[in-house]
Amino acid sequence: KMNKNSPDSGTCNNKYYSNFFEGINYQTKDTFFFAFIIQFILVSLMYFFVGAGKYWKVLYYTSIAGLIGSIIENFTLAYICQESQLDNNSEVYTFFISEIFWIINEFAVPILNIIKIETLSNGKVAIIIRYIILILSIPFSVTRFYIGYDRMIKGYLNTNVSRIGHGIAFGILGVSDSICSIFIIFFSRYKHKTSIIRNSKISNLMKISGFTILLIVDFVSIVLSILYIISTIFPNNKNLESSTTLFHCLKSVFILILATDALMFKYSAVGTYSFEIGNSTSISISTTSRQY
Repeated sequence: KMNKNSPDSGTCNNKYYSNFFEGINYQTKDTFFFAFIIQFILVSLMYFFVGAGKYWKVLYYTSIAGLIGSIIENFTLAYICQESQLDNNSEVYTFFISEIFWIINEFAVPILNIIKIETLSNGKVAIIIRYIILILSIPFSVTRFYIGYDRMIKGYLNTNVSRIGHGIAFGILGVSDSICSIFIIFFSRYKHKTSIIRNSKISNLMKISGFTILLIVDFVSIVLSILYIISTIFPNNKNLESSTTLFHCLKSVFILILATDALMFKYSAVGTYSFEIGNSTSISISTTSRQY
């Protein structure tokens, strides 16, 4: 019977810590844990020194949620993987609790995309998209909570249910992100057609930086979903199982990537620029939105 000490459990195999403090120190070298620590530090610095508006607040609080979730999970591993706890295969409630913060951390990307959409359009379409994303958050949250419940009951991380659940959850994220991306690109192109931006630097930044990040986020979520589901169908194929690691590492720092992109836009497009609407009307606007 598989337990937390089994090689495929992804929990305590080869992690026989002599005490809790040693466990914390060694868990810090875990890529995901360290990524969330660095992400929190950098996003916090950006937020307090240059960030303003709803978009930056979501980035900041999401980085906190990711850090808390990572702390709970890794501190749990540091405790249950002590040599004195190796024969204790009881339920691990903190695996379930950490899911609250993983939900906040992971579903923040569609929420951030909604904020982008609202800066481009306040019409009925934007409202409909917002409701669609909020509806999709329900099955996503249910799936994540079920992952946490299964982990809690079994006492280890890498369960079959968790792998299938991750595939479903990332699939929902991929759909949510793709819906937002399609409309962000559509609204941006529409505004570009109706408004001739005299400063081409802004236009290039929006297209090259923003659109590229959107597509990367969509791609990673969809690929992760497919890989997790396929690796569950073929459990003996270790190449498939390990292939999720790279994409999962990249996904763990999405908030940092989005914050960096927002920072680049803020400092590369600061100022007031003129727009021509139609053939004659000319207006000036500030490139720094209150949302950012």
